[in-house]
Amino acid sequence: RDASVEQLREMMRALLSERFKLQVHRETRDLDGFELSRVNASQLGPQIQVSRVKCSVEERIKGQSTSGSPCGVAFTAGNLRAGDITMAELCEWLDTQVGGILVDRTGAAGEYDLTLMWTPDLSASDTPSIFTALREQLGLKVERKKIPTEVLVYDSAERPTEN
Repeated sequence: RDASVEQLREMMRALLSERFKLQVHRETRDLDGFELSRVNASQLGPQIQVSRVKCSVEERIKGQSTSGSPCGVAFTAGNLRAGDITMAELCEWLDTQVGGILVDRTGAAGEYDLTLMWTPDLSASDTPSIFTALREQLGLKVERKKIPTEVLVYDSAERPTEN
């Protein structure tokens, strides 16, 4: 029979514990990261608006709704076009662009449609950096902060037991 993802994880934990005497625990640590927040508490920028479309899974895969509105995310270097996404989802797409963990502190609930253009190469181009683009186009700012993050901590392990 097929095992669920959680069942497979539990089997792997048992194997590592039994064969390697692996001991780990989870704890929360403050790691360097970034917070995404609003520049102006009462409004967002010109390139973002509340989504008027609720996309199905199929429409997200296809990238657009039956009405032609964007669904999900189309992402290329320096260009992000999204439809019906949350601010938390936007953070997931942008964390590699800002250089670390990015968490949503905008207080903006719901789903949004947006377009964001920036230069991935700061040595060339007329387009702005990711930080400037977020501020000017979406009305959002990125600030460096210590972010409470759950981590897995290794306590001990031994050479594997014989078969």
